[in-house]
Formats: sequence, structure tokens, C-alpha cells
Amino acid sequence: MYRPCFAVGFTLITLAASITAASATPTDITGLASAHPTSTQPSAPSPAPVVAPLGDEAGFDVVTTVHDTITETPTVIYKPTRVAADITAGFAAFSGRTTEVVPRVNKLAAVSAAGSDPLVADMWNYAQLNPPAVFGQSTGAGVTVAVIDTGTTAHNDLAGLATGVDYISGGNGTNDLNGHGTHVAGTIAALHNNSLGIAGVAPGVTVMPVRVLNASGYGSDAGVALGVRYATDNGADVINLSLGDSVRTDVLADAVAYAQTHDVVVVAAAGNGSTSAPFYPAGLPGVVAVAATANSTDQLASYSNTASYMSVAAPGSWILSTYPGNLYARMSGASMAAPHVAALAALLRAAHPDWNATQVTNTIRFTATDINTPGFDTASGWGRINLAAALSNAPTTPTPSPSSSTSPSPTPSPTPSTSTSPTPTPPSTP
Repeated sequence: MYRPCFAVGFTLITLAASITAASATPTDITGLASAHPTSTQPSAPSPAPVVAPLGDEAGFDVVTTVHDTITETPTVIYKPTRVAADITAGFAAFSGRTTEVVPRVNKLAAVSAAGSDPLVADMWNYAQLNPPAVFGQSTGAGVTVAVIDTGTTAHNDLAGLATGVDYISGGNGTNDLNGHGTHVAGTIAALHNNSLGIAGVAPGVTVMPVRVLNASGYGSDAGVALGVRYATDNGADVINLSLGDSVRTDVLADAVAYAQTHDVVVVAAAGNGSTSAPFYPAGLPGVVAVAATANSTDQLASYSNTASYMSVAAPGSWILSTYPGNLYARMSGASMAAPHVAALAALLRAAHPDWNATQVTNTIRFTATDINTPGFDTASGWGRINLAAALSNAPTTPTPSPSSSTSPSPTPSPTPSTSTSPTPTPPSTP
């Protein structure tokens, strides 16, 4: 079953010109909408997804609670009129309960800070990667990134979306009833310097929303495969797959191979199960498999999978991004790490339109900052992505990379599909 790869830390934040009074209330946002079992555009095999509440299985993303190690504590939904002191206190309440030291956020500083993207000060991932340092070379303009996920809802902090598709209920892919896809899209392409909220790693990118996961975050391998083929056939330069499953199927393997044959960079979350068991599509040949880091010291997230096919790592815990309703939310997981890498791929494609997908992916891997065992390791791949190094280097010829634990799949007719869901998020520690 395909599911999202985001962790169990979730906080909604809204922005207002002024911060005045309101009280913090724990809020549960379970079940944003019911799943639509049929798919109408275009017609496709639509095996009924097996829908279950997120969090019932190890490694699933949970978006209603914040994990402190094992115990779940309800998160706070911040209203537009939240008192700055209350916001600071709310985040301070998370201190001292985590095994991964995730930076606490000082909302007061963010609200009063100068600058046109007022929540950027709350983004440890943005501070670490420092995208503005490469904007003189590339913002991703002219590049289309397909976010194959729960859909991407229009947001004031996202530019216009490319025409997408909805394989769950029909439509153009903008009906995100879960929030996962909109969050992923914001990490990639939230507008920079627009006096709103956050900023994305590649703010010039055009996002193509492809909805293959329902309101509960589940879908099928056949649906994901259709999404990959749609994105490829409709001009995507990069595909982000913050989803996955432990079962490899020919239908999805063939779709990914189809995208790669058409020179599309395919990025996928490596999963949140704290396991070395294979996870797909991250484990498919040629896919950029992404592990999650927990903080600015490059500590690997405890939930992040390990694998012989791991490519790189990127920030994944407590990531602030866009959310339906012109809100901003924090989520954790490999799902949140992957879009940082997809955005870097877009920056490279815009800066070097003559490069092929292999040159792009090699550059991402071999300009990464080594963060774990020297050289390649199964936890972080070649290291944590480094935007400045990637944008200043020509593509390299890699040293022999570890063999993938998965072998290329033949391209026979698709096998019966199994249900799939977005890469779930493991318990994240805010």
C-alpha cells in the first residue's frame, strides 16, 4: 500500500499582519475528507485502496500529533491572531523530550524580524541549505516539478500551478484533502521575497499537481504509475515521490523506467520505518533515494530507513511549509526530505538546460556534504545535499557506487496493482 513518508509532527500556522490575542487549543484534524474510491480522469485501473487511519502501522505518517520519542502529545493549531508570547511558549513546551535535537522555534523573533518572508526565520532547513545564495545562478525558473502525492491546493505562497490530474476523484490535482502534497510543494516552490510566510528552495519552479493518494493518504501502485506517466508525458522535468511501499511491482517499476527513458529526474523518499528493508519506488534503479536528517547538525532522523541504494540525505524533521487553506504546517519524515532534493534537481536543470538527468543526479550525489561514515554509507548515501556546491560544479563521474539492492525490472505488461500510500512519516521529535 502506498502511503506518504512524513513523520508524526504537525503544527498549523497562519500568518497575520498583526499578532494579537488568542488562546492555544490542542486540535485534532483527523479525517479531513472521505476517500473517493473511483478515478475518473483519465480512466485507469482503480483498485480500491485499503484505507486505514494513519499511524496504525509502523512508519506511517501521522499528521495530528507531535511525537516526543514514543508518547504522542496533541499539537497546537496557531490562529492568525496568536499572541507572540503564547506561540513561543507553545514551542518551548516541546523542549527536553526528544532524542533528536530539533531546533525550537522562536515565533516572536520570526514575527518581528525584518524581511519579506516572515516565517523563514523559523525554517532551520532553509538556514542550513541557504537557497538565496544560489538564486543568482538559478531559481528553477522554466522547470516543471511534478508532485505526485495527495494533490496540491492553490496557496497564496505558491505561484500558479501547471495543469495536473486527479486519479482519485477526477479533476486537475488541486483537491488536496490531506495536506501532504501541498506541504511538499511549498518546500519546493513557495515564493521568495513576497511578504508571505515561507520560501521554497526553488521558487521559480512550476509545480504540476498529480493526485494519486486519497484524503487518508493511501493510493495504489497502478495510480502512482499513471501519475508518473502523466507527468512524463506532460512536460515534467523532475518528479517528486514522497510516498512508497515495501512491495515492488512491475507496473510502477515500468512507469519509473519510462520517465527515466524520457530524461526525467525521479526523486523518492526512502521511507520512515527505521529499517533496511527495501522500499519502493526509492529502491528502483536510477531513482534518487532520500534519507531524512533531524537538525542543523546533520543528525540522521531516527525514523529514516537505511539502504544500499540510498543516494543522499536532506532535512526532514519539523519542516515548515504550505498547507491547504493558506496555512503553514510543520511535518517530519522522509516525505519532507525528498522535496528539498527535487528542488535542487530543478535548480540544476534550470542552470544547465543541456544536462541530462544522469548528469543532474550525479551532481546531486557527488557534491553532497559527507555527514555520517566517511564516503558512502547506507544511512545518508553520499551525504546531505549541498546547494552551493552542486550549482558551482560540473557533473562528476561517480566512483563505483554501491550496488542497488533492487535490480532493474523488465518491462513486461504490468502486474496486478497493490495499494500504495504516501511515504508515511515516522514519529518526529519536535
